[in-house]
Amino acid sequence: MKLLTSQSDDAADVNKGRLRDREVLNTTWAMGVSLMAGLSQFWEDMVVVEIPKLGKEAAAKAIKEWGQPKSKITHLAFYTTSGVDMPDADC
Repeated sequence: MKLLTSQSDDAADVNKGRLRDREVLNTTWAMGVSLMAGLSQFWEDMVVVEIPKLGKEAAAKAIKEWGQPKSKITHLAFYTTSGVDMPDADC
């Protein structure tokens, strides 16, 4: 990796914010893309498991606040925009 300082032979490039070492830029970019892909997959895996649990908890809380017996429920609607799996939790 090259350290860019004001004493560099290309001080004008440094002052303009240019990188002298394209390889460093490409390596850093590839590492960032790889990291984001891993985080994205982790997030998707977590959402597939956790969204139905959150829906169940929300429904139980709403029924309790409603104060009526569960036998009076005729319809239950559940919707999420976080689904990344098919069929999704709200299908």
